Amino acid sequence: MRSFWRGALDIARGYGRIAALVPAGGVGLVSVLIALNILLGLLPVVFVVATSVMIGRVPEAVAGGVGSAEWVSLVVAFVVAASAFVAQQIIAPLQAALGELLARRIDGYVVDRLIAASLQSTGIGTLEDQRLLNDLTQAVTTIEQSFRTPGAACAGLLALVGRYTQMLGCAAMVGLVFSWPAALALVAATMVFRKGQRGGLRTYGRLFIDTIATWREARYYRAIALQAGAAKEIRVFGLAGWLSEHYRQLQMKRLMQVWAERRRIYLRPYLAYTAFGFAVAAITLAALGRTAAAGGISLTQLALGLQAALATLRLGEHFPESDTQTAFGMMAFDGVQGFERGVAAFDEKTVQLEPRQDPHGLPRREIRFEGVDFHYPSSERPVLDHLELTLPAGRCTAIVGLNGAGKTTLVKLLARLYEPTGGRLLVEASTSGPSAWTTGAAGSASSSRTSTATS
Repeated sequence: MRSFWRGALDIARGYGRIAALVPAGGVGLVSVLIALNILLGLLPVVFVVATSVMIGRVPEAVAGGVGSAEWVSLVVAFVVAASAFVAQQIIAPLQAALGELLARRIDGYVVDRLIAASLQSTGIGTLEDQRLLNDLTQAVTTIEQSFRTPGAACAGLLALVGRYTQMLGCAAMVGLVFSWPAALALVAATMVFRKGQRGGLRTYGRLFIDTIATWREARYYRAIALQAGAAKEIRVFGLAGWLSEHYRQLQMKRLMQVWAERRRIYLRPYLAYTAFGFAVAAITLAALGRTAAAGGISLTQLALGLQAALATLRLGEHFPESDTQTAFGMMAFDGVQGFERGVAAFDEKTVQLEPRQDPHGLPRREIRFEGVDFHYPSSERPVLDHLELTLPAGRCTAIVGLNGAGKTTLVKLLARLYEPTGGRLLVEASTSGPSAWTTGAAGSASSSRTSTATS
């Protein structure tokens, strides 16, 4: 029971986070969508009431004949029911179109934030940090799937307004014509079903996040095996079997986690949910029928109670316009926020000196690596260790070494795509005062020798 309420609270918090993003779609559009969804929730209630009244007036209309007052009231009830049905068919496509517009607006806002975070740093260290790449992959891959975007989550949340308006309206009809305890029991059973439907999707969403590193690795091996870049090497060295087996192992590792979680989510909990819902439905409908048989309620009330009770229970099903979207859509926004926080923390750890001098025409004499240390983010293995190197201006310098010796790293440091983790890079070094960019403890210790920073 504790896990049930914990899961329900997590779902409510998720809805709250989506609601906080909704205003990014525009106040006017959001207001129109809320109004349309409330109307879509009320129209089925009107239809249930009108058809119940129509059923209750059939005996009197038949007895009175065509043209009688009873017949006219029957026709009026039919017209109201038909109008409610037609109005629902007209408004639903409009609501869907405006919901799509809202989704696209919010997705554009989220993409803008992702781009801004990606371009925030002057280097590319943030884009090669493995932990940040998990957040970036989570954001990008989810946004690429149009039905699982933050915008779709916001549109799906507003669509729930219509669903729950209908549920409360139908439950209120049961309470008015029969019993308020029965109405509350129907609402409780419906919400238990909803928790099972939505809670399972929420758990699957978390599972995707937990296994995203494995998914990235599997996708990497798959890309190597299928794309043309490594085709020759794969054939020359006979790597096809090795790549296929490695990809299979990674995918099976991920699928085993999914299968185990599916059994935990959808077996015993759903037996309990079904038993509870079946008991509530059976007791409510039996009591309603018994009361009608004893003459406690009229034919109209019986029809209204039956239709409203069944409509309430039916709303415990999966909502295709909302559930998947709200369960998975915010994963992209979580990735964006995690990436933003990671970039900010990354920049705080890395002192990046902005140029204070126009680098045009430099170097005239030389660039010097002075005691430069470097290791890549998320790795403590040194690539460069107290490197001393002078690159004279106007001369070609060849850098030769084995794979992993640090040749590309030198170029990245020269282009300032990364900052050294120690030491200094000097431009026009001389005793009169070099131009330099520095970082780390070594850079801070020798900053008295630095007069101007450039890149």
